[in-house]
Amino acid sequence: MLGILGDMNTTHLTLIACAAIAAGGTTLSSSHRASEIRRTTFSFRESASMTEMQLTQNGEEMPDMMQMEQDRGSTRNGSFIDTTLKVEDGQRLSFDRQYVDLEQVNSMSFSGPMGDDQSNDFELSSSLNGLRVRFDLEEDEFKASYADEEEGEDEWLEGLEAELPWAAFIPEGEVEVGDSWELDAASFMQAIDFGGDLVFTDGSDDSRAGMMEPPSGDDDVEYEGSITAKLTALEDIDGVSHAVISLVIDISSVHDLTEFMAEMAANPPEDVPAGMVMPDIDLMEIETALSGEGTLSWNLAAGHLESLSVEYDTEVIETVVLSVEMGPDVMEMEQAMTFEGETSFTVEVEVTDE
Repeated sequence: MLGILGDMNTTHLTLIACAAIAAGGTTLSSSHRASEIRRTTFSFRESASMTEMQLTQNGEEMPDMMQMEQDRGSTRNGSFIDTTLKVEDGQRLSFDRQYVDLEQVNSMSFSGPMGDDQSNDFELSSSLNGLRVRFDLEEDEFKASYADEEEGEDEWLEGLEAELPWAAFIPEGEVEVGDSWELDAASFMQAIDFGGDLVFTDGSDDSRAGMMEPPSGDDDVEYEGSITAKLTALEDIDGVSHAVISLVIDISSVHDLTEFMAEMAANPPEDVPAGMVMPDIDLMEIETALSGEGTLSWNLAAGHLESLSVEYDTEVIETVVLSVEMGPDVMEMEQAMTFEGETSFTVEVEVTDE
């Protein structure tokens, strides 16, 4: 009987969606149901090569060092299994998220002017794997805790993000096939790193996935450009109406990490070797440009993302200006590295009833 009722509810929702389409306009909404189980599976790939390097020491160019070659890449995979506990008007108030099969591989190859070639792969897994975290909405913000009798470190919860950003991809009000709208660049960037800090580690006490990546910090990021979404088609898949939306991505950002890195230099980690001199950071800035396309499929009847596929080219310029006291002398360095590469990621969402 419960299965029949479930089929009737789905049919009813589908008829409502089809009626909206027949009337000439389609309304896309994001909605959750009590007791639903939502499995989000993701796969992320990126690769980049250094195409240019500028390096000066005390105002003089260092041409030998500028012969350096560097490639880097990263893959990240996993699943979130969300069980909705409480809902009000389609908004989740409480849910459990189990983290499954989270893994990341960072790779780097380096060719230096002195023949000191290196190539390394770093395999990482998440300390969250297998754990269930409960997210409760309190004063318009989700608070994370371990579900039931689950046990884990408190610090693992600090960087987690409860909300997945898919609702920001759909427009407000009715749209017709061919209509376009603009997406918020910050929401798109959140989609690249959704879920927050997933506590990737190689198992040692001080190794984290960020060792190969620019630090994030809490400094402001300024975005320019646009991300245009377009309703390209309405499709019937297994009797359920879906909206197909295309994305055209052309954005750039400037991330100023100067204050963040200066604070780290002023308060170095405890494991810094004795006698090591921390540099004074005058500037650390990351400029990023993304250009590419994507496609997503939205389940109109159930009100959720069903699939997302994105590919884009990247250009990243990392600029560092620092000085280091070396006895009575001060060494000043300026370095700018340009990386060009490709990034792709896919997301698939499956929703069932508990």
